[in-house]
Amino acid sequence: MDKQAVRQAHIDWMAGSNVDVYATLKFQNGYDLVENKAERILSIYLNTLDRVYFEKRQIRSGLRVERFAFLHKGRSGQNTHYHIAFKSLGPLPQFCAVAHTLWNRDFQETSGATSHIGEIRSLGAASVYSLHEFGTLGERTFLTNLSHANQAQTIGITKGMRLTRRLLKALEGND
Repeated sequence: MDKQAVRQAHIDWMAGSNVDVYATLKFQNGYDLVENKAERILSIYLNTLDRVYFEKRQIRSGLRVERFAFLHKGRSGQNTHYHIAFKSLGPLPQFCAVAHTLWNRDFQETSGATSHIGEIRSLGAASVYSLHEFGTLGERTFLTNLSHANQAQTIGITKGMRLTRRLLKALEGND
């Protein structure tokens, strides 16, 4: 399969999903941040988000917030940042607020001011944009190790009060 066909397959896959939130996650200085460290920060962030919405036993069984994760380097080819398409859990504005608070609050390297998390207006456009750096980064653009698809549909959050506590704790310090 040639590069263009792989890119198109990724676009079609995401466009056919039910993601509804798009995040641009930036760092205070994406130019100087080593890519391995940036990916580690993203991994910790996504695991923290998973722990807000799911109990330990659910996470151990492989349940995660449904998401597609993409590495981007910007026009310069050196400004490391990420784009994530999520399937929100619960009310969409609340999911966006929790996700933004965790990114802004939990890491000194991240930049909440330049990061954006909001509702997807056009899934097709978001799918194409997510892979617009595929020509330069190739298959490194799509982060298979940090993406999880078709899992949030089987959501089993049964402890309403426990979830409420985790959501409130995640939003602490959100001014």
